[in-house]
Amino acid sequence: MKRSSIRTATFDDYDGIAAVEMRNGLTAKPREQWLDLWLANPAYHQLRRWPIGWVIQDQDGRIVGSLGNIPSLFYFGDSRFVASAGRGWAVDAEYRQLSIMLLAQQIKFLDADMNLVTTPGPVTAALCTRLGWSRMPVGEWDRSEFWVLNYASAVQKYLAVKAPRPFGALANLVAVPLRKTPIRPWRHSRSVVPGCSLAWRTEFDQRFDVLWEELQRQRPDRLLAVRDARTLAWHFKYALLRNQLWILTASIEGRLAGYAILERRDVPAFGLTRVVLIDLQVCSQHPEMCSNMLDAVRNRCLDEGIDVIENLGCWLREFQPVRRPSHHRKLDWWSHLYRITNPQLKISRSAWYPTQYDGDASL
Repeated sequence: MKRSSIRTATFDDYDGIAAVEMRNGLTAKPREQWLDLWLANPAYHQLRRWPIGWVIQDQDGRIVGSLGNIPSLFYFGDSRFVASAGRGWAVDAEYRQLSIMLLAQQIKFLDADMNLVTTPGPVTAALCTRLGWSRMPVGEWDRSEFWVLNYASAVQKYLAVKAPRPFGALANLVAVPLRKTPIRPWRHSRSVVPGCSLAWRTEFDQRFDVLWEELQRQRPDRLLAVRDARTLAWHFKYALLRNQLWILTASIEGRLAGYAILERRDVPAFGLTRVVLIDLQVCSQHPEMCSNMLDAVRNRCLDEGIDVIENLGCWLREFQPVRRPSHHRKLDWWSHLYRITNPQLKISRSAWYPTQYDGDASL
């Protein structure tokens, strides 16, 4: 192995980091979007001397490996905690022996109370588990459950890609009887919250600050990532700019009482149209509001020709009274890992509230 060294990354390293990510099969974010992971991140500006990550450079100063380090804030009752999420772990083949040293830098960084890994590949997931990361105890992060809204379209697209030739041509024949099958009414609950008004939004306004304060008051026994308007706007900035984000609000007498956030994530390989449930929060006084919002999501999907609504990690039913979807698929590895570094953060299974909002899963 050639001579090399490890150092803290800087914002001037963007070109080298983007290049090593692309050389190793990752999708590099555009410069502005990459910089905003920290410069527009409210948590970053509340922390001193936060390293944006670490890089490996060769003897000529060329970046041959990198690991990003994104901060986020959590509250457990009145106590604030800092989480460090790794992203973009990439190392060139001839320096692969040093890849674990990048992870060691994050482990040694003691200003974070907790480390999160929410977008690992199979190698990363296995290595982190060996090094002491634990599986998120709430949800099933090696499974995905989903509602199919258009069986004919979904089956036809899947068979057209997956079925070996010439059987792929049978997809059109299989889809014919499915097109004649009416879509059954989808109701998770017959109750409707009195006075509840549902609306689709395109931004996070000050009412989200009020709701965040209410969620903190109602759930002092839950570890919750900050969800104020400024943090939500930063987190979903680029999904909003790409018109990929759906924000559904539930209000009672003009006061925000809950929201659902979904992201349009189509599957081009199958031609499948899909939305993924990212986050859903409701005030505890109105648990049935969750079902009302899912009904509204379903109706919009039908209007826009969406084939599938997916809940990656099966986290929703842990917190909300909804009927389990009738379909699921097995994922290849556990995608939500954590490591507690602060002994004062003592958390039981019932205190976790993980969703796709955590870490960099939806950044």
